Amino acid sequence: MESFGNAKTLRNNNSSRFGKLISINFDGTGSIRGGSIIEYLLEKSRIVFQTQGERNYHIFYQLLAGGEANLSLKSHLGLDLPETFHYLDQSGVTVIDGVNDEKEFEDISNAMDVLNFGEEEKTEIFSIVAATLHLGNVGFDVVVNTTSEDGSKVSNEDVSARAAQLLQVDNQRLCTVLTSRNIGNRTKILVAYGIAEAANARDAIAKSIYARLFSRIIKRINVTLATAGPTEDHMINVLDIFGFESFETNSFEQLCINYCNEKLQFHFNEHIFRLEQEVYAAEGVHVPDTDFKDNQPTLDLLESKTGIFRSIDDEISVPQGSDDTFLSKLKAQYTNKHPNFAVPKPRQCKDAISCFGVVHYAGTVFYNVTDFLEKNRDSLHPDIMGMLRQSGSDFIKAMYPDESGEPGEKTGRVRRRQGKKAVKTLGGQFRASLESLMKTLNSTFPHFVRCMKPNDQKIGNKFMSQMMLDQLRYAGLLEVCRIRKLGFPVRRGFEEFFKRYRPLYPAAKNFDDILFHLTHDEDNKLKPGQWAKGHSKMFMKNEQAAELDQAREEAFIAVARKCQRIIRGFIWRTKYRIWRNTLTLLAQAKQDRKLEALEHWLLMSEELPHKGAHLPLVKQSRALMQRLKEEKEIEEMMVQAAKANDIQQLRSAVAAAANMNPPLESPVVAEMKEVLVKMEKEEALKLELVHAAGARDRAKLEELLIQAEDMGMEDCEELRQAQALKQRLDEEEEVLAALRAAIQARDLTQLSAYLSKCSEMGLNVPEIEEGRRLQQSLQAEASARSAISTAAAALDLVTLEAALEKAMALGLTADNCAEVAQGRQTVINLNEMKTTKVELAAASESRDRAALEVAIDKGEKLGMTGSEIATARRLMEALAQEEACIRRLEEATKNGDVDALTDALSQAASLGITGPAVDAANAKAAEKGSASALTVQLQQAASGAYATSDANASLQELRNAIVEAEKSGQGGTPEAITAKAARDRLLEDISIAQGLEQAIVTQNFETLSRLMPKLQERSMPHKPAFRDISARANETYERLHDKHMALSALRVATLAKDPASLEAAIAQAQDCGVTAVDYEMEDAMLALEAAKNYSRINDGLSDAVAASDFDTMRQLLEEADRLEIDGDGVLLARVIMERERSVAETMEALRKGSEERDLQKLNEALESTIALGLTGPQITAAHELRDKLTIEENAQGGVIAAMRTMELKAQSPGGISPGDIQPLVEAISEAKANGVPDDTSKMRAGRDLVVQMEKQIQVQNELDSALRSKNRNALKDALDKAEDMELQLASQDEVKQMLKELDAQYRAQQEEEDLDTIPLDEAEAERLKQERLERQRRAANPKFNFRNFNGLRSPDDFARGVVLNKKKVKEGMLKWQNTLISKSLLELDTNMQKLAVQVHKALLGYMGDKQMSFPATLAQDILQKGLENIPLRNEIYCQVMKQLSSNPKPESIAKGWQMMCMCVSTFPPTIDFENYLLNFILKKVESRGAVKNYAKYCLRALEGMLTSGASGFVPSVEEIQAYKERPPILATVELVDGMVLTEDLPVTPDLNVQKVLEICTHFLDLSDPRADTMGIFVYDIENDDPNQEDPFANMPYADLPRTPRPLRNEDYLGDVLVQKARQRRNFKFVYKRKIALPQQAGPSADPMYNRLIYLQAEDDLISTGNLLVTSEEHVAELAALSIAVAMPDEGFPRSVDALVNIDVPEFIPPNWRHTKSAEEWAQLILGGASRVGANAPDADLDDLQLKLIHVASQHPYYGAHWFYCHRVNDQPEIVAAMPRDLVIGFNADGMHILDAGEGRAALATFGYADIYRWGGSSSQFSLIIWDAEVESTFELILTTAQAADMAAIILDYINAIMAATGVN
Repeated sequence: MESFGNAKTLRNNNSSRFGKLISINFDGTGSIRGGSIIEYLLEKSRIVFQTQGERNYHIFYQLLAGGEANLSLKSHLGLDLPETFHYLDQSGVTVIDGVNDEKEFEDISNAMDVLNFGEEEKTEIFSIVAATLHLGNVGFDVVVNTTSEDGSKVSNEDVSARAAQLLQVDNQRLCTVLTSRNIGNRTKILVAYGIAEAANARDAIAKSIYARLFSRIIKRINVTLATAGPTEDHMINVLDIFGFESFETNSFEQLCINYCNEKLQFHFNEHIFRLEQEVYAAEGVHVPDTDFKDNQPTLDLLESKTGIFRSIDDEISVPQGSDDTFLSKLKAQYTNKHPNFAVPKPRQCKDAISCFGVVHYAGTVFYNVTDFLEKNRDSLHPDIMGMLRQSGSDFIKAMYPDESGEPGEKTGRVRRRQGKKAVKTLGGQFRASLESLMKTLNSTFPHFVRCMKPNDQKIGNKFMSQMMLDQLRYAGLLEVCRIRKLGFPVRRGFEEFFKRYRPLYPAAKNFDDILFHLTHDEDNKLKPGQWAKGHSKMFMKNEQAAELDQAREEAFIAVARKCQRIIRGFIWRTKYRIWRNTLTLLAQAKQDRKLEALEHWLLMSEELPHKGAHLPLVKQSRALMQRLKEEKEIEEMMVQAAKANDIQQLRSAVAAAANMNPPLESPVVAEMKEVLVKMEKEEALKLELVHAAGARDRAKLEELLIQAEDMGMEDCEELRQAQALKQRLDEEEEVLAALRAAIQARDLTQLSAYLSKCSEMGLNVPEIEEGRRLQQSLQAEASARSAISTAAAALDLVTLEAALEKAMALGLTADNCAEVAQGRQTVINLNEMKTTKVELAAASESRDRAALEVAIDKGEKLGMTGSEIATARRLMEALAQEEACIRRLEEATKNGDVDALTDALSQAASLGITGPAVDAANAKAAEKGSASALTVQLQQAASGAYATSDANASLQELRNAIVEAEKSGQGGTPEAITAKAARDRLLEDISIAQGLEQAIVTQNFETLSRLMPKLQERSMPHKPAFRDISARANETYERLHDKHMALSALRVATLAKDPASLEAAIAQAQDCGVTAVDYEMEDAMLALEAAKNYSRINDGLSDAVAASDFDTMRQLLEEADRLEIDGDGVLLARVIMERERSVAETMEALRKGSEERDLQKLNEALESTIALGLTGPQITAAHELRDKLTIEENAQGGVIAAMRTMELKAQSPGGISPGDIQPLVEAISEAKANGVPDDTSKMRAGRDLVVQMEKQIQVQNELDSALRSKNRNALKDALDKAEDMELQLASQDEVKQMLKELDAQYRAQQEEEDLDTIPLDEAEAERLKQERLERQRRAANPKFNFRNFNGLRSPDDFARGVVLNKKKVKEGMLKWQNTLISKSLLELDTNMQKLAVQVHKALLGYMGDKQMSFPATLAQDILQKGLENIPLRNEIYCQVMKQLSSNPKPESIAKGWQMMCMCVSTFPPTIDFENYLLNFILKKVESRGAVKNYAKYCLRALEGMLTSGASGFVPSVEEIQAYKERPPILATVELVDGMVLTEDLPVTPDLNVQKVLEICTHFLDLSDPRADTMGIFVYDIENDDPNQEDPFANMPYADLPRTPRPLRNEDYLGDVLVQKARQRRNFKFVYKRKIALPQQAGPSADPMYNRLIYLQAEDDLISTGNLLVTSEEHVAELAALSIAVAMPDEGFPRSVDALVNIDVPEFIPPNWRHTKSAEEWAQLILGGASRVGANAPDADLDDLQLKLIHVASQHPYYGAHWFYCHRVNDQPEIVAAMPRDLVIGFNADGMHILDAGEGRAALATFGYADIYRWGGSSSQFSLIIWDAEVESTFELILTTAQAADMAAIILDYINAIMAATGVN
């Protein structure tokens, strides 16, 4: 609400320009349930106009600043600088000191998010705000009308278009409603506005949309705050409303505001004055008569039926009513008739004729009636309303609802015309809302808060008494005080009075009793006239009440002191008893030597005075506790050594126990000594095991292993190796025995297994070779048997014969091999089957039934089950049928039986029988009957069907005869039936013939196999028509059958994988025409190749194994893997190769172990040699080395044991002595004597530890010496060394305590002396730098993490007393939390603990983790406490670091780092904490973003603080608030020549450029008064990253170079840093002169000032060439001067070559540099040097600088600041004549306009007096300039990125010139 409703006024930078009633609703338990806001009378006139020194509403400026940070928002809304908007540039003020509008915009955006405003809603709101600004920029031109009044038009429709776009209305319609109005009812009649009226319409729209937007936002907030359920009974209302206003000119707004104040004053009077009198009357207390100023008459004047507000409403409805007629009627009605109405005199107010006065309770105010009626009407023209209601934005539509259907109300409405709807007036609305407000106030119990302004300058700590008195009078408070003074302001009920003052007389029983004592005692505490008793209350004057309260306080103090005395006595007596009990139990624990009890009671002794350090018992107990701890650690070391079976450590620990003074004797020590004896025996047994293993003596090994088992020896290398060797020897015997048995039994399986095992074990005995030969023989026999069985099972004669042949070659016969016998029998059977098949075929061909029967019988006996037998049987059956049919024919022919003949012929036809019998039968049938021609035809066709060779012709003849028979009705005669049967059989035969033909063509064996039996069965080969096809089919079948059998043989051989069988099958197949195309042949060829490879690889591997040819084995195994071949040979070779690999690895490990002298690796390798059964010289040498290394290892173990004992002693708080190091030194010497090399890690570690212990002894001595000397530096150095070594000595605590005391004194002394004023020479500066670097290096150690600080409480202590979430409290001790800690983080005394909790509360408030008022004051309080309380400083730093750890809130993190920045700039940490603080900051320096920048600043500030001590300065609230506006930065400021003036200067946010300039001036020790002309410039640096995008690449000035930006003294470096970071530009700060006036020219007595002016002149003349030199002689002279000044020690170069060698072109201005060669320039410079004396031996450096300065000062553009621009406008002529690209310069003479092209031709120069006005936006700069030649002004508009810089330098030069000339 403040952003949209507050503004800067002359009296207040955040003045609320509206009233508001805030309601907070509560439920019955007091919890807030919701709320609402009612707003009153927003000041709309401010939207379009502000008086000088004031601002518009904050949101406008905040939105524009937000647009600078968000370029997309800026582009979308068309935002620019505030000066570019008419509604913002009228007052001359656009910023508020100390307010960051950009940050405020971020806050308002976040607040809208919190209140549930959606992104779309926010965009609509910001669009409307931007539209308001753009509306204000809409301008108008006159439209001249000859027949009527002049009209107007929009002069810049691009601006109106932008506003229309944001309002989502049509631009043309917007322009229309701005420049005209419609006065027609049914038709459109437009009346044009003049320019003034158009501007008024524009302003009216702006005011309306903003005011309605404000109301809409309030309503939207109320939606979020809405309360569920009734809350009227539980409500708090806060009314924040405008105060009484009286200005030079007061208008309608002031009348409404003052009317409101009159109503509130009346309510105040009612509550304060009248109620006061009613109380006195009710209580019967007499007080003097009082009167008060009643403002009822004023209210009557304003609000009665004939009052001013009603008169204004009435005047609106009067035809031709105006402000003047209203004033006339008002004066006529009230002048001299109403005491509160006044007519002003001319001198009383401006424009008195247009004013009237009202006598208010606060004074008389005169109101100017101008625009009274219009402001009261507060309405837009219907055209405008219609346009806004038709906006494309639903948001804007909702702001302008259609109210045509609303019923009229009486209040606040007037009738414009009879019959027309009443219109709400602003005055009526305000009175209605005010009445509602008063009703609310009257229903509540009010409390009044009066806000007073102490001064009118808006500054702190200034009190203007007269101003305050006036405000008190206006507010009626003086009246209140007067009336209260007459009466009794203090009143208390009897019961309350009795309870409050009873402490004065504790014995009093009731009110009357205490009243009696107060009035009758000697001191007479109740004075006459100062009090009065009422019916239920006691009344007192202030003085009397104060005296009673003072007496009451004194009584309380007396009681408190008595209570304190009793309680303190009790506390100290209790403490004494506790202390005495502690000491008693401590003595008992000391006597009992119980460590736990001692630790407990020593901890309790911390509560004793001085922590008991002065008591001998405590000292002795601490010493005893340390002794017991050492004893415990030594015993634990013994136990651990025994568990680890570490004899050396155990020996060392036992020796350490014996060396203790007195020696340690305990049951544990005695037990460990026994363990040591046992371990030594085991060591001896280990040695014997090693010797037995080396001799491979199985019996001895067995004996020693039994001994080891009896002794219970634990697992060790020697034992494992002995066991492994014995197991190996046992396995060798077992395997060889099993191998012999397998050879004897010729068991291939067992033989293969044990041969493989022998190979695996690496055995090499004669039995192995014998076994391998037998294995190969048995494998070949097995392969042959398998091939025979496979071929026999498949009944494949070829493969079977090949397999039998192979078996016979191996010596297998039917007598010694069952498979061979079975195979031979199978061959015999197969041959007989073959013969039988031939016989079957011959019998079938000859159609010999007897032969067929014999062949079938023979085949069945042989077990033939193929198709041949079945086909032969079917053929026999067909032959039998044919023979029977022929016999019937013959018999019928013989008998002449016609029927029998007919049946027999029919059957013969169906069976396809032809021949003599059929012919004879046909002839006989013809004889017997007079057959018709048709019958004859049928008979002949049927009988001759198979007689011809053309089956198709016979078939056609049959069909024809049958058709004729059917036609003649003889289709059923025997002859016809016989013909049909002959036809059907012939059809079937033809079909079979066709199938055969197709099968022959396609070579389809399956089809042939199926049809050939039918061919034989139907006797088709014997019939002429089918004789040819039968022969061809039979031939094809035989050929395909042979091929089929060959393929079958291939498949069988492929499955058998026998090479001989495969070769035979392949040969047979090839004979049968089988080619590689057939997959069987392909598979067989592959199988043959695989079988050959199998045999080759396995045979080759067997040979390689026999020859131990590992290379061949490796190659063949690789081939086997590639071909996926296995076999016994492969398996055996794999085993051998695997063993070989293991052997190679073992030998390599053995080699490495030997070379590296690594005992563990060597033992592992030797154990592998045992498992592999390896022997030989290398193994023997390894055993010898192992024995030697074992001795060395034991010796090194002694060193390690001594080191552990040494480290244990070193941990003692008492430190160590030289005698403690001796055992370690002796152990190292013994190890060296045993041959341990010096360069082993353990020996090095031992020697390093000796050195470290010697160093520790030295540090201990230094600590003791420092304690004796009490020297701060010696103490600090000694403590640093001890901490670097991470020692934990008792003397360190003493040093820390002493150092704290000395450091506090040192810091205090530093703060008093102000060491900053002491200049440092280079050596001292370098020393301090190195000291800082060393400090940072040390602090970076992780051990200095602040969590490790020894002053921190333990988590248990921190959580002590916490009941709930204890674990969470402990875990979060050093993490961010938003709740208050219950105790300090560090161990502090009671008073400091209380302050620590207060500090944390303030820290939560400042960081925003807890909502608290005045955060800057909270931060200041923290800093003040830290500065004043040294013990609290570390606590503050720890709390800040805690709140920055695991903090999830970016805003809180930023605030926390700001707090850190302020702390490190105010006070340092104590000396023991500084490393921990540095560590925290150094880690954050490595992070990213803002945290990194904060951390770098903190590091730099802290380093300075550690060097110089506390600043003694706590920043003010205003300075702390500056952190909200901008970050602190480290500024590096350079001189013009690049020399660093200040490096990483910490600049706090409140330091502006003016203050930084003062620092720079101080650093340079400038004494010249012209030092105030210096300034700081911002130089842009070219970006090295070509991929980085330029956010301004699309701006019209993107191609223009940027010149150095002169900062104004009011600017802040932090703002520049933020701006450049946003622009993604690199930059630097440069210190140089900003203002150069002629009257300030001339040399200075200050050489540094002269040097600075020289550097700038040299830069302008030579480096940048801004001051153009016109002749090469002058160029040469200037270059000579520059060279001479640059080389004061070397002297001026005397030759051309010498000049060339110093890169002479660098001393030439850029525009001259490339016109000549380096040699030519050198020649010219030598001449120039002679002319100016630059090469003179006695040339004075100061004189040479002054000469160059003089040359520069004579240039007309000397001291100019240059800016590159594009010209925008083309009018008038003087502007149009200028080129587009310009360079603008400003110096003491004014503005210079130059052509940006080569040569920079001068175009024009104008003095500052000629520049009437200037201003610009972010991309344009405009100047109104007086042209003396034409005696008129013109406007020059430029595009530039540096408009603000140009405006600033103009103002700076004008101010400087005026100051120099004494003009104010």
